[in-house]
Amino acid sequence: MALGSSSNKSSSSIRIQTSDTCKKTITIVFWDISGFSKLTKLFYLMDLEFIILEFLEEYYRIARCIITHNYGVWDKAIGDGIRSWFGFFEKNLTESTIGIDDGALDAITAAIELRNSF
Repeated sequence: MALGSSSNKSSSSIRIQTSDTCKKTITIVFWDISGFSKLTKLFYLMDLEFIILEFLEEYYRIARCIITHNYGVWDKAIGDGIRSWFGFFEKNLTESTIGIDDGALDAITAAIELRNSF
């Protein structure tokens, strides 16, 4: 019997399926572009909003590649802000890296790569 279905059977016949869970440390990163709002207003006043939209498309494309390359997950974007997280995927680790927060290192590497791309 599925949980939540209607039946006259007693509650003792309800079976709840469990799954294995584990704890994982992840690193959440927020990026945005300094001075972007001011720049957007300037282009808006010059009736050149399309330049901002083209820039954001390229920015998102590059950011997605960098995040993925560094074992991260693109979570969401709002305007020029990007949220992503690192540390979820297992990698082939050597014994010398055990105990190091690998997600944090990947996030830092991605941040540096993204900054250097622009």
